[in-house]
Amino acid sequence: MSDYELGLFIKKMFEPCEIRIDETERFETLEGKIISYSIPNEHYKNIGDGHTDSYMTYRNEDYDKLYISFLIGDGTDCTDEVSIKNHYKKIYKQMSNIKFESKCNKKYVHFLTENGEVLLSFIDNGYVEFFMCIPYNIERKVQKESIEQYLKMLFSIKIEDK
Repeated sequence: MSDYELGLFIKKMFEPCEIRIDETERFETLEGKIISYSIPNEHYKNIGDGHTDSYMTYRNEDYDKLYISFLIGDGTDCTDEVSIKNHYKKIYKQMSNIKFESKCNKKYVHFLTENGEVLLSFIDNGYVEFFMCIPYNIERKVQKESIEQYLKMLFSIKIEDK
């Protein structure tokens, strides 16, 4: 994703949008909060935690390395750019083109790794980390559609106390 495309992506994130929520899903966190969101299209399969630290993961049926995940209160204490960068450098040894954006009490991060692009959104002071990994080797059209699914889910996320 070029700087120009990233700029358009970030700009689109903050444009008023009409989201038609066809189906929603919800889950309860260990802390008793209810997370609800719009589910992605039929190309994404819910694989639960996917044997990872995630609460919920949706994997693209055609590209097993293309996924969208929720991480809940995992202790990263992501309150600033330095802590976010330090935490994710432990996971992704090679990170480049790290870009941060903060708007409307949410933090957005985009970076490149050896395997693909990563999009992160921190919601509710980092309590929810909403994550997407886009491998380099997939078609441009699929990348675009995947980002649209990510945004659809992102803008539908609601966090409520039980």
